Amino acid sequence: SSAASDVYKRQIVDLGENKTPALIKKSDGTTLYITRDIAALIDRKNKYNFDEILYVVGSEQTLHFEQIKEVLQKMGYDYFDSIHHIGFGMVLQDGKKMSTRGGRTASLNVLLDNSIELAKKIIEEKNPNLPNKDEVIKQVGVGAVIFNDLKNYRINDIEFKLEDILKFEGETGPYIPVSYTHLTLPT
Repeated sequence: SSAASDVYKRQIVDLGENKTPALIKKSDGTTLYITRDIAALIDRKNKYNFDEILYVVGSEQTLHFEQIKEVLQKMGYDYFDSIHHIGFGMVLQDGKKMSTRGGRTASLNVLLDNSIELAKKIIEEKNPNLPNKDEVIKQVGVGAVIFNDLKNYRINDIEFKLEDILKFEGETGPYIPVSYTHLTLPT
C-alpha cells in the first residue's frame, strides 16, 4: 500500500554549502553507522562526561567524523569540538587492505611468532654459532616489527611484508643495530 511506502523516508542532514550531507536513515528505515555513532556519543557524554574523546581509526573515516561533529553541532550539543579523529593509513598486504571483516588480519601474537621464526631462519643461515642465539632471535624478530611500525608516518599506507621487515640491509630493525655495532666496535 502507499501508506506503508510513505512510512519510511530517508533522512539527510544538510551540512551547508560545499559540504557532503549526512545520510542519517535510509529509505527502508534502517540506520547507518553515523546514526549509531551519534547515539553512542550522546550516551558516552551522559555516562562519562568526557572532556575529550579520541577516535583512532583509519584516515578514510575523516568525512564520517566531520559529519558527526557537524550533526551534533546542529543538534545543539556544545561538546562537538571535543571529538577528535586520529587517523592512520591502511596496512596493505599484497596491495590489498588488511581487514578484520574480510578475515585478512593476524593477531599480534601470530605476527610476532612469524617474525621470530623468520628471524631464526635468517640467523641460522647467516650465523649459526651466534652466542645467545635464542635471545638474539627473539630480539631481532620483535624489534623488526616494532621498528617497522615506528619508522612509518601513521597517516601513510604501508605495505606489510615480513620478508622486507627482516632484511639485514636498508632502513630495517635488524640492520640498524648491526650497523651501529660495526661503528662502535674497537678496531
